[in-house]
Amino acid sequence: MAAGGKKGGPWKKGQSGNPYGRPKKSPDRLESEQRARDAMARWFDLYGLEELFRIAMDDDVPIKNRIDVLKFIGEMGIGKAPQSMSLEAPKNEGGLVIRMVRDARPD
Repeated sequence: MAAGGKKGGPWKKGQSGNPYGRPKKSPDRLESEQRARDAMARWFDLYGLEELFRIAMDDDVPIKNRIDVLKFIGEMGIGKAPQSMSLEAPKNEGGLVIRMVRDARPD
């Protein structure tokens, strides 16, 4: 609860507590964040994949974790397989048909 026992703060019902939204980031901050992302990507390109392979091949690492690492490597390389499910009831049969669709790669 807010101070003074009031629930919801000093705003009227339906009024936003932040009407102008989050403040925009300065161009310097945006540039700094982009440089940090680029540096992390370069580090991962150089060392990250090698480390993931080391983990995947290490017999001391639990098998579940090794499999998770191999899945992650695969998803990084070819992407995660899209999965969708559709439910439809045919008009003249009155039943429910469940069809699961799995594509290896998105089009």
